Amino acid sequence: MAEIQCLRLSDPTTEVRAARQENLKPVCVHLQGQVVSARNWIDVARTIVHWLIDTGRLTETQLPVPYADNPRRFFIGSDPSRFYTRTDRDRAKDLGNGMFLNTQAGAELLMDNCRLLLEKCGVAPETVCVDWKRKL
Repeated sequence: MAEIQCLRLSDPTTEVRAARQENLKPVCVHLQGQVVSARNWIDVARTIVHWLIDTGRLTETQLPVPYADNPRRFFIGSDPSRFYTRTDRDRAKDLGNGMFLNTQAGAELLMDNCRLLLEKCGVAPETVCVDWKRKL
């Protein structure tokens, strides 16, 4: 049986990098009492963004949300043509409410973007936890 570890979103990016190097993958996200399963890094980001939208913390008036490392790139926006993508696989994910999520980033940057988004929406990143387990 795989050992499950918990990583808080407030932990530094080096912790996410270390988890990836240890061949750990996300299993689920804990969002203030709610547990949602996740298969990969994009699922974790999508889950967090959907939760923020569903709880009314993220609205269209806050768009666009810039990337953590580059304010000219958008993490979340209402116009997917503004997202630079290299391939069809990298296309922005439609969140189904007029918002699009740009997932063209590595795990570390996705988690940095989610951390900043949580802070922007008034949620303490240390309250969000991601469970990880070793890939078999």
